[in-house]
Amino acid sequence: IGDGAFYSCLSLPTISISGSVELGKDLFCYCWKLSEIRVVGEEENLKMADGVLFNKEMTRLVWCSREKSGSYEIPPTVKTIDSCAFHLCEKLTSVTIPDSITEIASCTFSDCSGLESVIIPQSVVTIGEYAFSECIALATVNIPNSVASICCHAFSSCSALVSVSIPDSVISIDEYAFSECIALATITIPDSVTYIGEFAFVNCDRLETVTIPRSVISIGFSAFDYCHRLEVAYVPQDLKCAVIAFQPNVIINWY
Repeated sequence: IGDGAFYSCLSLPTISISGSVELGKDLFCYCWKLSEIRVVGEEENLKMADGVLFNKEMTRLVWCSREKSGSYEIPPTVKTIDSCAFHLCEKLTSVTIPDSITEIASCTFSDCSGLESVIIPQSVVTIGEYAFSECIALATVNIPNSVASICCHAFSSCSALVSVSIPDSVISIDEYAFSECIALATITIPDSVTYIGEFAFVNCDRLETVTIPRSVISIGFSAFDYCHRLEVAYVPQDLKCAVIAFQPNVIINWY
């Protein structure tokens, strides 16, 4: 079955797949009503374990049932997790990701509205687009110091997110990465960051101050727009383009 074969099959509720089939990448993204996958016949290439679909060797996690609840520890054999694998698993409360994973793919945990905690291992280098978007119960997240890129919308609309620790391994914070995180009160941007994308922190309504490190050479339009409590920003003198990142009422202290 080819890559993305069932992409955006919005009304598909169930599917039966022969266990001998080889699956392409990212098959079930945006299948919003998909609640059950059945593996039929011999499990030659596929394995269903406790509502989670893997390849036979359990090195690839393909899909997780929406009925999965409580805590879940991804098996240490897993090396890759498909995009959207846990999308809309609203009953999950915590997830432990093994140190065999190097990338959290796009939309992996998006719209997991009950997810309160996630353990991201030191092996992860990239947090993909929309990886944790709309995880509205996620209050804190520790990003390990192996991560280099926080991709666009990675934590957007995590409305309960109060604090986040960005390590000094991170180079880029992409567009909308923390947008609409309305409870985010403090953010420390390390001096490893060179790029802050457009609207990266837009509508982070509780932010009051922010310091842009000297390492930043590019900051996008409206990166901190609509942060209504933001009064003061500390910005390097040679980053004059930063004026487009803030609302006009924000006092910019150049240093």
